[in-house]
Amino acid sequence: MSEKRQLWLSQIEKVCTTTDLNYIDILVDQAAWQQPIVSSLQRMQPEIKWFSLFDDTPEEGLLEQAPLLMRVQLDIWQHKAWLSELMEHFSGTPRLLMLVSPLSFDLLCEHLKKISVAKWGEQFGLLRFYDTRVFPLLATDVFNLEQKKRLTDIALFWSWMDRDKSPVWLAGSFNPEVNFVMSDFEISLDDNQFERIACMSDAENIASSERFRNNAFSKEHNFSHYYRVAVRITEQGFLGDIADFIEQHHLEC
Repeated sequence: MSEKRQLWLSQIEKVCTTTDLNYIDILVDQAAWQQPIVSSLQRMQPEIKWFSLFDDTPEEGLLEQAPLLMRVQLDIWQHKAWLSELMEHFSGTPRLLMLVSPLSFDLLCEHLKKISVAKWGEQFGLLRFYDTRVFPLLATDVFNLEQKKRLTDIALFWSWMDRDKSPVWLAGSFNPEVNFVMSDFEISLDDNQFERIACMSDAENIASSERFRNNAFSKEHNFSHYYRVAVRITEQGFLGDIADFIEQHHLEC
């Protein structure tokens, strides 16, 4: 295990101990992954609690492509060893998102499943909030205040590895003195929010391309720069190719 992943694992253990929790909740994105983890998860002993966010949806049968939520017990050595293997398995990918949540597993499953479906206009679609390239900006920029609280109110902390393979922690707003009540809600995106999500995709492609990548800066710096540029020119009404616009106007990182 690399030094940074070992640091992340140590941080997870420390945070969970500090918050009096003996488990960590993990969201895994299996989409288009050649080595799905379902079979390994099903064979795990002692059993790990897990749930597919595709449960009771038209995609329910696509279990090996489904986003999974699992609760790994850190005081069970087999679980902890499996967590280390999971971190190694998905190393360098945006497929692992952790949260420290005192909520019951069933409540957490139901809540996160609702967040995974977004409405735009009259259309509904999968919102891959669990992709760690997407989650940080949903939680800090794209979502409105009420939507952000859907993420923060259920957790003490969220954590992931960033583009530079460094662990990141985002504090939640879970209040142990307030009884969490599951409410009926939907994530409804307006045009501006939808455009910002599109800007994320544009920025990701631009920042990772040889044409624009600046190795003098971190991957996170490159992405943040091109995301800000994409948002700014989109808000100004630009409808063309953002990469060409950046090159023509010398807006490189």
